[in-house]
Amino acid sequence: MPREPRGVATGIARRDFLRACAVTGVGLASGFQHHVAQAAGVSPASGGPPSGDIVVGLEIGESKVCAAVAERLSDGTVKIRGIGHAQSWGVGRCGIVAFEAAARCVRAALVKAEANADVMIGRVVLAVAGATAGPFSSAPKTAADICEREDICYAHPGDGRLRRIRRADCSRAKEWHVMESAGTRIENSIRCISTLGVAVEALFHAPVASAEAVLDANRKNLGALVIDIGGGSTDYAVYAGGALRQNGCVMFGSQDIRQELACQLRLPFASGEKLLIEEGSVRLGQPPLGERLVVDAGPGSIPREIERETLNTIVRRSVRRALRSVKQDIALDGVRLDSLLAGVQLTGGCSLLPGIRELAAEVFGIPASRAHLHGISTAASSLKFPRFSCALGLAKLAAA
Repeated sequence: MPREPRGVATGIARRDFLRACAVTGVGLASGFQHHVAQAAGVSPASGGPPSGDIVVGLEIGESKVCAAVAERLSDGTVKIRGIGHAQSWGVGRCGIVAFEAAARCVRAALVKAEANADVMIGRVVLAVAGATAGPFSSAPKTAADICEREDICYAHPGDGRLRRIRRADCSRAKEWHVMESAGTRIENSIRCISTLGVAVEALFHAPVASAEAVLDANRKNLGALVIDIGGGSTDYAVYAGGALRQNGCVMFGSQDIRQELACQLRLPFASGEKLLIEEGSVRLGQPPLGERLVVDAGPGSIPREIERETLNTIVRRSVRRALRSVKQDIALDGVRLDSLLAGVQLTGGCSLLPGIRELAAEVFGIPASRAHLHGISTAASSLKFPRFSCALGLAKLAAA
């Protein structure tokens, strides 16, 4: 009898089978106990770290769900054993809006990761994106309002790893960075993952995870601004003197560019998405001048022609607006851009847009470059790294 592929048969898929048969598997039971214990704010009574040195980073975004399975190496680096990703449905800027749809996407990504890495996933480290973290001490009224609206808040003391804080304890964490209205979003994500028999062992703010994937100790000491332009938000992290200085987000992503293209060019959203992926650029005045592109206007419509310069102008205006918003946020915290000697490091899917490095350098007034992986070993030829930098950084943080 042929051996069933490990990962698909012994991981998420088997736990689904056990649940359907009303049989409790060991992985399902331990994952559920861990989730219940975590919800109570205490350590789980049973269950230890994943077998061996395997860690898993999970990102649930608006455009994709991505899981990265990594292995700790003796030299301190992290080797990626497998990646699983799926198109995201049921996830909006405020978090999960369609629970069952989101759970199916998370399941698909984890099953693919299990099969590609030949492991069984029982625990993950989760990214929290689309939220701003502000020091309690710098805005006590705002932080107090946050704690008043939500019984449970999340904050970190400057390392990006989020801790669960109750309303009554907010005033004791005056130097911590408090997440704005993220409690319900995080709780829903944890609940979604736990329904698959997988426990969340740690939470990290998404821009910190992206920065961990692309920055080494030297760049952190010199000072750097990491910008991850994703599907639904642009997350950023500022490092100076080797420490995390600021982290947050602006509500802009590639989906906004696609929507802008669809509206201004009067195209279906799917056509705007295809146009951005295949022809998107922020460069203006590039030869051949007057070049025209044939665009699919949707089912039943005659293909249209548009000028490439028109397309690039729309994309450039949108990306520039996002970068300027990041610059304004950083300025409010008193960060001097000319002190960031490592410059701007761009990652995320939009970092692949032609001309974006030059545009970022123009907006921030300091050198900008496309980021590269640091301390992570992987087959670069088979990995679309910029899109997966957050999940890869999570795996690196979990392995530290």
